[in-house]
Amino acid sequence: MSHTVVKAQAIATGPRKGEEKPVRLLPIPLSATPAEIQALIDRHHNVYFGPGNYGIGNLRLEKGQKGLIWGAGRLTTTLTGSITISGSRELVLGNFNLSHTAAKGAAVIEVVGKAAADLTLLNTLVSAGNGGVGIRVKAPGRFTIQGCNPKWSDIGISIEHPAAAVYVFGGNLQYNRLHIQQVQGHLDARAFGMQGVRGEADIVIRSPSPGGYHVLEGIRTEGNNSANAIEALLNVPQTNEKVNVMLRANTLGNMVRYANYGANGNLILLENANLPGPEDKSSVGVTTEERAKANIISLGNKYGLSYDEAQGPFLVGKRTTVRSIGDLWMLPNKTDYTKPFNEPITTAAMSRAGKTVSSNSSFLAP
Repeated sequence: MSHTVVKAQAIATGPRKGEEKPVRLLPIPLSATPAEIQALIDRHHNVYFGPGNYGIGNLRLEKGQKGLIWGAGRLTTTLTGSITISGSRELVLGNFNLSHTAAKGAAVIEVVGKAAADLTLLNTLVSAGNGGVGIRVKAPGRFTIQGCNPKWSDIGISIEHPAAAVYVFGGNLQYNRLHIQQVQGHLDARAFGMQGVRGEADIVIRSPSPGGYHVLEGIRTEGNNSANAIEALLNVPQTNEKVNVMLRANTLGNMVRYANYGANGNLILLENANLPGPEDKSSVGVTTEERAKANIISLGNKYGLSYDEAQGPFLVGKRTTVRSIGDLWMLPNKTDYTKPFNEPITTAAMSRAGKTVSSNSSFLAP
């Protein structure tokens, strides 16, 4: 096998703190076996997969390994297999298509171990099949997933360690049962698209963030195209824990709710927009579990067609308080669903529409 060293093109993020230093990549031969690929990466750390298809088996990156593992493009370089990462620091992977028909519950990219990791995944298409997980984090550390496309998996991204901080931005998530699941740790998700979710919500958050608030910002979602009447951007299942979440500047379509919330915490909604399709004649914006002692603060949001069959923009339990300031909704209208009949949600507007305003809810104009 040739060990010719070539210079990598400059990358905006870079695998080293000193980005002015050139990174030299070792080309992986297209004919290399999984064992040969593993040996080359163990020795050289900075490697390049050119155009073509590579069988990598279960590639293991461990023992504090640093470096850059780079492809020629996610539509050009295809890796078949899985990657397990343990204790790696300042490791950057990306620019390839990684697929593996994982068994139910198994992951294509999995980070494990007790040592804190520092991983950046860039411009990568990841698919695990209907039973597996695209990217799973089960280790402490900081993880950046940028411009990636986890798709055709049971779960696209799963965060499962209390000391994991995962930052997802850019890219697109498609055709997963759940696009993102947080079991433990912190989630910061911004500026990407989602389509074709097959479960109850695009994103499921199950526990508090160690850093305060989980953040979902600048996300565009199509839900599952109205296939599920209660589909939502966010689902927080019933729990007695204080799970704080902020939704900011997200765009929803096709009758997607902002949130189904079941925790004893704060749900803050700022400047989100629900843009229903012409056939979507009814939509509730936020629901809470009956037992949830939740505090909802909604400021400057555009709610969907919250009239007719819908009980209102907020369908909440008796222990939930709602403070709505400067939110917009659609006026009652049963004949023309294409006109933007928006007005501020106030107690008077709710009453005119035949809705009941509970004693624990208030609606204020700005």
